[in-house]
Amino acid sequence: MTRKEYNKLVRDRIPEIIRQSGRECETFIMDEMQYKNVLKMKLIEESEEVVNAKPEELIKELADVFEVVDGIIEIYGLDKDSILEEQKKRKEKRGSFTNRTCLVWAESEELTFPLIVGAETSEGRERIREHPSLD
Repeated sequence: MTRKEYNKLVRDRIPEIIRQSGRECETFIMDEMQYKNVLKMKLIEESEEVVNAKPEELIKELADVFEVVDGIIEIYGLDKDSILEEQKKRKEKRGSFTNRTCLVWAESEELTFPLIVGAETSEGRERIREHPSLD
């Protein structure tokens, strides 16, 4: 059997499932700092899976995002009720996304970040490189 390198955070039962199928694997337990950093990276990974999911896969992929968020809440000792309260405050102050509003441009004295749609494409990355606020 060939060996495939992963070096990524997996759910707790994955090594057990691998071994039950007759395959071998190597794992280690991360220290708290590693775990905090890797959880944030895992959130990006799982969010990308939501972006690429077919409609019928959304529940499964969003469940994975929620699992990672729960892990972040736990390791940082955050309170879910406080997060929901902050969500409510931000919604009241800034609104939600239900209107489907896309900001095309806005006048600004100082641009603090590039507002470039399509940054995931080579054209978008080129537009970022050419953006005057990044000089």
